[in-house]
Amino acid sequence: TETRAKQSRQRNARLLAQIETFKKTVDDLKTTAEQQKTEYETALAEKDTQIATLAGRVDTLSSEKAGLESHNVALSDTVANLTSYKNAVYYAVGTEDELRKRGVVTKEGSKFLVFGGTRLEPARNLDPAAFTAIDKTQQMSIPLPRSDKKYKIISRQSPTYLGGSVTKDGKVSGTVEITQPEDFWSPSKYLILVQD
Repeated sequence: TETRAKQSRQRNARLLAQIETFKKTVDDLKTTAEQQKTEYETALAEKDTQIATLAGRVDTLSSEKAGLESHNVALSDTVANLTSYKNAVYYAVGTEDELRKRGVVTKEGSKFLVFGGTRLEPARNLDPAAFTAIDKTQQMSIPLPRSDKKYKIISRQSPTYLGGSVTKDGKVSGTVEITQPEDFWSPSKYLILVQD
């Protein structure tokens, strides 16, 4: 019985030693698991921060892209407006009385008895509303109201750049055919034709 009791105590001591070893192993595993959990949480937090930073950059780039697109649209509009403004020209056709009433022409000079004389000139302040607007790159011909009458150009354009029926003294009839628009419109963007 004593021998068995002694063997039991030795076995119990071995078992207790094993239990202590198992406990230490479990504690080590717990510690390792906690360390790994902390490392994973730290790594996840860093990844979340990186994702948030990248999302912020994407938002910034998106807003910059939208800003650039709106800037490009505004720039295109500006270019279109400038082109339209540059190509806009105006003409007025009529009798002397009609054009004077509209404020397009005026008499200049003075006459005393038989000396001096007056001449018809474009008004000093021309109002585009009194004219017909056209695009000089699109419209190369201007139909005149009466084909049986001749019209004299009293604005600064030269009849040299016209085709069609132009007389030697620079009068036109039927339709004003512009053969070289840039040269024709360069002296003035206002063309005034007075019916004879």
